[in-house]
Amino acid sequence: MTDAGLDRVASVSGVLRWLVLAAIVFLVGLAAALILRPSLMAGAAESVLPGAAAGPGGVQHLLLVPLVLAGLGVPVAALWHLFRLFGCFHDRRILDREPARHLRMFGVLLILLALVRFLLPTLAVLVLTWANPPGERMLMIRLPGAVVEVAFFGALALVLGWAHGAAAEMADENRQFV
Repeated sequence: MTDAGLDRVASVSGVLRWLVLAAIVFLVGLAAALILRPSLMAGAAESVLPGAAAGPGGVQHLLLVPLVLAGLGVPVAALWHLFRLFGCFHDRRILDREPARHLRMFGVLLILLALVRFLLPTLAVLVLTWANPPGERMLMIRLPGAVVEVAFFGALALVLGWAHGAAAEMADENRQFV
């Protein structure tokens, strides 16, 4: 790659790194707000299942906390690996094992995110309707198209990470011969 190409990769990666960090801070703040402000959790519950809001401080709120942490923790972990990947590229470490590892982990976490996004609404509806009398409890299973797209994008990132790792190994071997 030419110096101009490396400079472009480094500069764009530097900007993207800070944007990803801003997204991480936003998601962590959102998780804290949802957990610490039961009224926000009730609003989020209303969006999942209209008419079934978790009461402030209630058992439903406590049961929804792990779901919120899972729902926001997985994307934060994925974004953290993306942040680290852009950091490697910003430092001009393109054909190295570390960016390949971050790309693979990003892919794995995107696949996990797709699974979480599929399961969480179902679990949230179970939590929100558990206190209802028998016959009024609900089970909702849905597969939004975005879940499938995220899973395929995660698989693509995983395969690209494997290919990047193989290229990094070849680059290491070539450096040892020279």
